[in-house]
Amino acid sequence: MVESAADETASAALPPTLGGVADPQSGQLQRRATEAGRDRALVARALAGEERAFAALVERYGQPILSLCFASTLDAAEAEDLSQEIFVAVWRNLGRFRGESSFSTWLFALARNACIDRSRRSRRRPLVGLPEHASELAVLEPSAAAIDAAEVFAAARTLSLRLRQALLLRDVQGLSYEEIAVLEDIPVGTVRSRIAAARAALAEALER
Repeated sequence: MVESAADETASAALPPTLGGVADPQSGQLQRRATEAGRDRALVARALAGEERAFAALVERYGQPILSLCFASTLDAAEAEDLSQEIFVAVWRNLGRFRGESSFSTWLFALARNACIDRSRRSRRRPLVGLPEHASELAVLEPSAAAIDAAEVFAAARTLSLRLRQALLLRDVQGLSYEEIAVLEDIPVGTVRSRIAAARAALAEALER
């Protein structure tokens, strides 16, 4: 269904930041509006049957969606599966996008709901094996350098979904506070508060 988007229009639609996340430079609102317009054009082309246009949307937003899925599942393979499910759902529901908000807002809302649903289904599932990014998460608590990485991931699973997402998106996936705010549709201050709370809760869990 999804092919590589190599045409010039698709390439032009791929920004260096997450869905038009603003940088400190002037003209950020104009840039967001321009990128939102490009997204709408790609959606219109995809609805007209152009698969390369949809591939451009997947290429543009694939990494942030995958990051959100991993922060939700703590499992690389499951995150990949969930990310693919989300884009299949996007493809099937693309006609419902009316352009009343930006495509990224609509997409990220769909992705967040999918992550919530997956989390509810697997809430009591035990941790099996060591996740791919375990060593990265282990460095979140410097005083716990001797703690096994699996213990850190097990402790991370005790966090609420919102706290876990914010923590891993920042400290493992490397997203900026502004990028997380766009992905989660919350103020930057809320992102900072969640990350601080998540780090404190993780440290407390590791001390038990």
